[in-house]
Amino acid sequence: MNSEPLSVTAGEISRNFGHWQDRALEAPVIVTHHGRPRVAVVSAGLFFGLTGDSSGREARVRSETALAAVLGAMSEAFVAFDEHLRVQSVNHPFEALSGLSAPQMEGLTCAELFPAPGQVLIAEQLLRALRAGEVVEFEAAASPDGERRCSMRAFPYPGGVALVMLNRSEERDLRRRFEASEAYRAATSNLHDLGSARLTVRGSFAELDERFAAMTGFKVEELIDYRLIDIVKPAERHDLSARIETVLRTNVPAAMSTTLLVKNGLDRHVELSLVPLMENFAVVGLVAAVRALNGAEAY
Repeated sequence: MNSEPLSVTAGEISRNFGHWQDRALEAPVIVTHHGRPRVAVVSAGLFFGLTGDSSGREARVRSETALAAVLGAMSEAFVAFDEHLRVQSVNHPFEALSGLSAPQMEGLTCAELFPAPGQVLIAEQLLRALRAGEVVEFEAAASPDGERRCSMRAFPYPGGVALVMLNRSEERDLRRRFEASEAYRAATSNLHDLGSARLTVRGSFAELDERFAAMTGFKVEELIDYRLIDIVKPAERHDLSARIETVLRTNVPAAMSTTLLVKNGLDRHVELSLVPLMENFAVVGLVAAVRALNGAEAY
């Protein structure tokens, strides 16, 4: 191919531009005006090679920048593998989940990256997504003890396959506690020597049954919006308040003995159980159950 510059007058190129456009694919065409070079017509490939830039390259840079921004903003952990299931790139949530930095993980195999017992299942699903070119959703263990479980989605990715993971361990634990609190309420609803109440996160009565109210000598409506610690012996209020805060913070049930102040001026020793009340996997209050101790008078 001739790469020597060609020369043409402005009048000629305007009359037969198609011809000179084709000639520019072979070599630069210098357009003259009154015998002096004014502009050059060059092919797009030559132009991009001369400038070191191109719309295609700019598009790739923009695409890569956008992808990096998306991966960085994801709450899900992301890891990309090549066709041999070796790590190519990860995002920050995956670094936090694995406990390793991106440079430490680069080049590791899937088996080296994930602990047993989940590594075999994860590798199988990655290969399935890679070979079949389809999206695969599954759940697998992501820690050696199997306690941490993640929902995962494997899908074809340029150069190989990628995996998106979301830690479901906390959600699973909250669901267990929710189910436990529901079971507790169901189990105690038919016990005639047990009173129960629902407390807000402030520890005040949102609702209570007649048996709980009878233990205090008050009517149900008289206790609504009052705090549980208000009807407990003053010396024991600090301990009860601390127990309530602990249950709300840790979502772990607690039990203790305490003394209720009865309306007629007497004290009643009771066993008190506190169970977190869950809605949509969040603690919204407590279930409190009381049972009289030491032969306390019937109510």
